[in-house]
Amino acid sequence: MRKKFKYLMTTIVFIGIIGLVNKQVSYKNIVKIGITSNYNAEAYIEYFQLNRICNCEVQFVYLGDDKNTDTDPFKATFENIYTALSNGDVDMVMAIEEDYLFPMQDDDILYNLNENVDLSRLSIDIKNFIESNNNKIYFVPSSLDSVRVLLINNNLMTELGIPIPQKQLEYDEFNSLLMLIDKKIKQSNRKDIYVLSLGSPIDEFLYDDISNFLSPIYPMYNNTDINLYLDYYIKLMDISKKYSYRRNDIGSKYPLDFHFAQNNIVLKIATSYELELFTNSEFSDKTPYKPYIQEFSISVLPHPYIKNYNYTLGNIQLMAVSQKTKHLKECIKIIEFFLSEKHAQNILNLENPFSSNIVSIPIIESTNISNLLCKKYSFNNFHYGSNFAPQIFPKNYDLYWQSKNKERELVSKYIDDKITPTEFKLQLEKLINMVKNEK
Repeated sequence: MRKKFKYLMTTIVFIGIIGLVNKQVSYKNIVKIGITSNYNAEAYIEYFQLNRICNCEVQFVYLGDDKNTDTDPFKATFENIYTALSNGDVDMVMAIEEDYLFPMQDDDILYNLNENVDLSRLSIDIKNFIESNNNKIYFVPSSLDSVRVLLINNNLMTELGIPIPQKQLEYDEFNSLLMLIDKKIKQSNRKDIYVLSLGSPIDEFLYDDISNFLSPIYPMYNNTDINLYLDYYIKLMDISKKYSYRRNDIGSKYPLDFHFAQNNIVLKIATSYELELFTNSEFSDKTPYKPYIQEFSISVLPHPYIKNYNYTLGNIQLMAVSQKTKHLKECIKIIEFFLSEKHAQNILNLENPFSSNIVSIPIIESTNISNLLCKKYSFNNFHYGSNFAPQIFPKNYDLYWQSKNKERELVSKYIDDKITPTEFKLQLEKLINMVKNEK
């Protein structure tokens, strides 16, 4: 049993109360919903009103950390969520990252939703992810954000005389395709195009793109050999050095990969947010800096995978209900709406304020939603893995981010040829073990 934390009421901020049918009506039932971001609270309230989600008053309660203190922000937020749910100070939570809720599964805090919510339309990767070891369901997703996919520049592939792949690529297939593209580029003497952009190209976030790529084999939360992780880390850095380019403008100038937008890159690992930027000119024009997207055709494929580790890569936002709620019926109704086709359509129309960046992917599967995804993106396989890649729950948040900063420095040294593969592996292994021992 995890230790119960002292609850600091001073960190709770009441965002607002709404009547969803008539503002003059006062309901006996007030459902308190915990959230960890208060900057979008007005949009949350409006979304509940417009969609008439439940016949009750809803009160959003801020459970995030106090920005004015020096406390570990992850630990402070976790303690707030844990205590609010265990005490029944909130009836449920929404738009919560999984690493806050996973440690609570065995603590008799969360309500088992397995027999109360219809989960039949959830994708297999989501079902596998949310089911606990005792076959109970303590949380369900409200959205799937920043799903990683492979974008293919059809124009450049055709120009180079390479058939456009039609299925998800295993890593070795992916690497063989990179070598073929590189060969064709050199044969055509095209010095203005690049083979690959691995998420961000070679910039300060390359370490994060590689970490996401390798998250299914990260040794923190599975039994994979750490050497497997380290070997693939070197492979991906070498791929970046050989096939990509350095990006110095980073996100402060352009909100996406400028060279890809300029029709200069053949393959790109991208998120659903970037995909929306490339395919939706109206959305692109709303970004701080217009991305200057050239006219060219793209195909979308599932993210490449490592053999035996094909997990969907993305960020998941979860909902959970306190065992002490007195408004279970209302909470279930709210959850059912967020698992509905109506909410899925709102997601595709960029009308889901509970997404971390507005762009998200429906978590349910239906013929209609599948058709809408294909119409929007010419692609619908955003749930491409047998499971959903988990995130890390760091016992010591500050230590974890210290290790990530050092990891970023290590990647920069390797890219600049200031450190050997053997030295890189040794130092990264030390960082991983440092955090792993604090798990």
